Amino acid sequence: MPRRWEVQKLSGLFLGIDHSALCVSDSMRSIAFYEKLGLRISAGSLNRGPEPARLDGLRDPCVEVTALSLDQESAHVELLCYQSKLPKSDVVIRNNDVAATRLIFEVDPPPRGHRRSILPREIVDPDGHRLVMLGVDRAATHRLGPPGYATGSPQ
Repeated sequence: MPRRWEVQKLSGLFLGIDHSALCVSDSMRSIAFYEKLGLRISAGSLNRGPEPARLDGLRDPCVEVTALSLDQESAHVELLCYQSKLPKSDVVIRNNDVAATRLIFEVDPPPRGHRRSILPREIVDPDGHRLVMLGVDRAATHRLGPPGYATGSPQ
């Protein structure tokens, strides 16, 4: 259990978000992509047996799990690469679909005048997962983003 949750463990069932899991088709390709965003491998395992079978609803799954994080204390991204055959799907998820999820990363914006200072920015990983890079102006304590993303905006 992360140290930051130790003091909260008596206060209720929900202590925080530990990770977001993404199914990927190629671990090495996805690791290379997320390392370019600043994430690093923090843990890994090969999951098989009755627990992942029950969790995933699959018969005899074998899942390579790679945890990627900025540091050991932050919530992290887990890449799930199934070694066993998965049912194929022809479903195409569009940006406005209810099933179109996004991971939102708060990042320090580049210095003013920097050519890549346009935030928020949506990017797509090699498996089609949508990521939003949301700039945080720490001096003004508000988020730089579209309506609906902003909280704590100045009055």
